[in-house]
Amino acid sequence: MVIAGQESSRLRSAFAQLSPDQSRTVILHFLGRWTVTVIAALVGTPLATLKSHLRRRRQTLVGVLAEGSL
Repeated sequence: MVIAGQESSRLRSAFAQLSPDQSRTVILHFLGRWTVTVIAALVGTPLATLKSHLRRRRQTLVGVLAEGSL
């Protein structure tokens, strides 16, 4: 996936709002298309907890990216 310069910069800034571990789970799930079951086993987190974390992290990213589009 190729992202234009300004959009790439905004995406990097949005991911900077997350910790490395948080970024890893978001990337594995939303970009890598890993299942939540596999990611939960990989990181040792209960499935329901991981789902909740992914939902909040996605909201964080969407919020940061929306701020940049105003």
